Amino acid sequence: MQNSKDDIVEGILRHSPQVIYKALSPEVPSIIASILGSFPAARSAAILKLFKNEERAEILMKLSLMNSVHESSLETALRSLLETIESQKLSENSQVGGVEYTAQLISNLGPAQREIVLEDLKLRNPELSQILSERLFTFASLGRFSSQEMQKIIQKIPEKDLLLALRICSEEFKEKVFCAMSERRAENTKDLLRTAPQARKSDVEQAQSQIAKLVLGMIKSGEILDPDEVKI
Repeated sequence: MQNSKDDIVEGILRHSPQVIYKALSPEVPSIIASILGSFPAARSAAILKLFKNEERAEILMKLSLMNSVHESSLETALRSLLETIESQKLSENSQVGGVEYTAQLISNLGPAQREIVLEDLKLRNPELSQILSERLFTFASLGRFSSQEMQKIIQKIPEKDLLLALRICSEEFKEKVFCAMSERRAENTKDLLRTAPQARKSDVEQAQSQIAKLVLGMIKSGEILDPDEVKI
């Protein structure tokens, strides 16, 4: 006999907000909203605050416009979430250190300090220095390029990837991208973004990662110039 919806919710809420967030975050905002709407408000708030500002606003908008959801659809979504948590065995242990954390730490140093640290690491451990340099270069790093270099980059990015990658970007970042396009392409891209269906967060992040890798390749090949102190 399958567990009832209340049993499933109880099973999910045995886990910490961090664990629930990790399993829930790849879903589209409407699914996230419907699931959070079935939790006590205090627990949903603890999970919601872990999302980025843009994602949080989108989820809250969906939640505020949601009056009801089909019971079987909600139960299916909840059951899938619980299975994801259990199958992935997401750890509740505190993460300490690691390459990702180190890259984040370095990114918060001043430009001069960052360059010194990476140069020193390059002498001590070239492989680690390369890994950290690439971790420091993300889709958001495109905002540091000049308009001329950005134009070269935009020409190389597949339209589908660009549309996905721009979903959760700030308006300021989008505007810099649009300024690197022809007026006609910029307007077309804006229209496509306005009418595009929802996308999974994991798909958006994958598109951003693919673009970052493409741009790193352009830097390494000399097609474009490294915009700042990050050594590739």
